[in-house]
Amino acid sequence: NRAAARGFDDRGGCASLILALKNLDPGSLGRKITFVWSVEEEVGLGGASYAAANLKDAEVVYPIDTYMSSDDPYTSEFWSNCPLGNGAVIRVLESINFVSRENLERLQSLAAQKDIKVQYGMTAGGTDGQPFLGYGIPSVPLSWPGRYSHSPVEVMDFRDVKSLVSLIQAII
Repeated sequence: NRAAARGFDDRGGCASLILALKNLDPGSLGRKITFVWSVEEEVGLGGASYAAANLKDAEVVYPIDTYMSSDDPYTSEFWSNCPLGNGAVIRVLESINFVSRENLERLQSLAAQKDIKVQYGMTAGGTDGQPFLGYGIPSVPLSWPGRYSHSPVEVMDFRDVKSLVSLIQAII
């Protein structure tokens, strides 16, 4: 169920979004849904800043990004303990963002209704949702737990990506 390679940080998110779109029927949607693939997240949020400036009518944004889990033999479980294989991660708290109780409860309800495994995480990092905050648009970051992020041997569990895809589809 696991793979190790370089670059899962972005590739896992892109794959999750593409898989979530796989069986989507645009005619069945009751509202506008916009998917964005952005660039420069690690070096200034250039793509996300452009998207935020052009999507000021968004109600909420769900940035998709890896969650740097402490699921390894060397890191303390005190911070970011979301083990691989236990489901998608709702990043409840980040350096400059926290998910509102209302948005968290909405996701918890969706996950429970659809029997989707989720975990909850806190991190010192951030996501492409940050530029949207400046326009008053809530950011609810969703992730899959990853081990050794930004290294040549990133590890991911396909069950977590499947859980994330299911959560994205439930939101839609």
